[in-house]
Order: sequence, then structure tokens, then C-alpha cells
Amino acid sequence: MKILALDTANNSASVAISEDQIILAYIEELRSSMQAETIVPMIEEALKIAKLSYHDLDYLAVTNGPGSFTGIRIGLSVAKGILLSTDIIGTTISNFEFSWWRASKQVKNYNKIFIFLNAYRGQLYSQVFDQDEQASIPSLINYDQAVELLNTENAAINVCAGSGVEMIYDKIRDIKNLTILPRFTRVKALHICKYIADKIDLLRNSTSASNLCVIPVLCSSRTFEYAAVRGEVSPTNSLAEANFARGLIRKHNFSNSIEPLYIRPADAKIRLLT
Repeated sequence: MKILALDTANNSASVAISEDQIILAYIEELRSSMQAETIVPMIEEALKIAKLSYHDLDYLAVTNGPGSFTGIRIGLSVAKGILLSTDIIGTTISNFEFSWWRASKQVKNYNKIFIFLNAYRGQLYSQVFDQDEQASIPSLINYDQAVELLNTENAAINVCAGSGVEMIYDKIRDIKNLTILPRFTRVKALHICKYIADKIDLLRNSTSASNLCVIPVLCSSRTFEYAAVRGEVSPTNSLAEANFARGLIRKHNFSNSIEPLYIRPADAKIRLLT
């Protein structure tokens, strides 16, 4: 299972290629607003390092926001171009989803995970995830609203993470039952590869005695749909499982989920409306 992951939604760019959980290539460009110039050459270089072609890849994952409007459009346009010319299966991962996954890897026991992403202008993009991986509707809030939200949810163990945490850290550091994770705020494509591999790897342990297979179908929203079908799939036959998963995911329009996650209108649209 070979995965290409790319991120251009966060004022920087990164590309990674993995085989299952093993990273074969990773390239990043930290200069701001260079995504349009660098992303395609970075993909080509990563393929060269991994000694692969586009047709060797099985999955493509790209961040879809919220973040830089221009960066989001660049990443999704490149991803769609690749998908149109290959047989690769594509999906998106939101910055909320990425931050939730990294937080859930660090803290196993929690009531809720609060993700706050820097939206600038004194605002934060916010989404909350519970133990069952159910997510709230993403929203745009100010710093005081974020602090109030955490203060009203302090009866149980909660986690707070994301690029917006540093904006409110001084106001939330003393909230009881709150674990603050200020690290790992930058999205990196190599972790996206590992996250996608994690979800697809669930297939390898999903067969039962009745051959009922529960397959994770990744969607453009943070949640995962689970499709249950019967088939002759052995948990020891990874190639058969991979082919089975590809066929099932195609039936669920996996490749049609390449859409942006916009929470606030672009600046140009705001100026036009005012």
C-alpha cells in the first residue's frame, strides 16, 4: 500500500510517500507562500527518491483546510490533476482531523479533544471531538469564546491542541482537568501518510468467522463511514485485502471527496461584499 500525501494549506508545503507505515521520501518547503512554485517539483523529487512513478501509488491524501485559501486551492488542484490522470484513490484530511489524530496518539484517556487553529484577526477555528470520534460542526470563534468553552467543560479530563493554543495559553493553563498539547502544531505530510495507513490497516484485522468485513471509508469530513460487506478475504492475504478495499472504496466515491473546507470567506469575497 503506497501513499502520497501533500500539504499546502498552511503557508508552507510538504510532500511524503510511504509504503504502509514506512516513510520512503519526505520533502518540505518552509518558506511562506511558495506552494505554487514548489509543490509539483517536490512531488516529482519525492517520487524519484522513493524510486516510484505515479502509477505505483495506491492512495493520495491532501489537506483541505481550514488555512490559507490560496494554499488550499493549490493543493486540491494538484491532487485533482494527479487523480484525473491515474488510477490512484484520493481523499482529503482537514487540519482539525490531523490535529485530533496527533493528540489522540499522545493522550489515550480523555473526554473530549478541543482543536483550536489560528485563524488570525483574534479568531480561532474550532472543532471538538469526543471519545467515539464524533466531531462537532467546525466554527469560527474569538479567544474569549474559546476560553469560556474550555471553562464550561472542566468536569472531565479534556485535551486542547492545535496551532491556536498558543494564542490563549496564558488564559487556559490553570484550567483543571485540561491537558494542553502545544507541540506538533505544524502539519507534516509524513504524519498524514501514517494516519491514512493507520485507517486502512484496520482492514487487516476486520474479518470475522462469518467473513463479515468492516471497512473504513474515508470521507472529506473528519468522520469515517464504515461499510460492512461479505467477501472471501483472509486476514493473512494483504494483497487480496488491499484490492478488496480499493474496490469497495471506489464504490463509495472515495475519489470524489477532494473538496475544500472553508469556514470563513476569502478576503477578496469579504471586500466585495462590503
